[in-house]
Amino acid sequence: MVLKLFYVLISIAIATIILLVINQAIKEKNIKQRFYINFIITLSLLGLFLISFLIDLNLEIIKLDSYLYFALPFSGVFIITSFIFGGFYFNRYKGIIKKRRESLKEKLYLVIKQDKNFYLEDTKEGLRGIVFNISKSVIFHDEMLNIITKKLNLQVLKKNYLGSFTENEKVKYHCYYVVMNSEISGYKKVFEMELPNQKFVKFHEEIIYKIILNKEIDGKY
Repeated sequence: MVLKLFYVLISIAIATIILLVINQAIKEKNIKQRFYINFIITLSLLGLFLISFLIDLNLEIIKLDSYLYFALPFSGVFIITSFIFGGFYFNRYKGIIKKRRESLKEKLYLVIKQDKNFYLEDTKEGLRGIVFNISKSVIFHDEMLNIITKKLNLQVLKKNYLGSFTENEKVKYHCYYVVMNSEISGYKKVFEMELPNQKFVKFHEEIIYKIILNKEIDGKY
């Protein structure tokens, strides 16, 4: 009995270590992506154990109860992981959708750099960061950024999220500094040394320079 309990603990430890290593490797991904990756990995592990169990059982290599001491803990880890990530994801999803309906509009605010040039949005009042609406069908703003970069066919080298600011207590802008190795059309291209000579929308010059200098953005304007 003690030996069988030892096997159960060993199998739980192996499953836990595998999941910890996987989640450390995917920590930069959002909760939706992590949920699906954990779901697929744990389901695959369980499937491999069940397949090997059936093969060994058919070949009469093992007895029925031998493999169950390994398969059941993996089943438990799979079920627990699914419930934890599933519950967290759906609660987060409902909370964000409810918040969006009740509070501020949300938009992306991008300062894009390519080589020694910056791409900004040219308006009647002056330059500002490039603004994109965040679709209500998208849960996280980093997902929206991925959609936009793919749509514009941008080859992104680096992207930094630097925080957010609100304008007139009506719109919340999530600020990103994006470095790419390809040009983009439809926006004003400004050589980095010419930035001080440009006309900016009120207070946006401060925001743009903070983003370029990788400083945290947090405030109301």
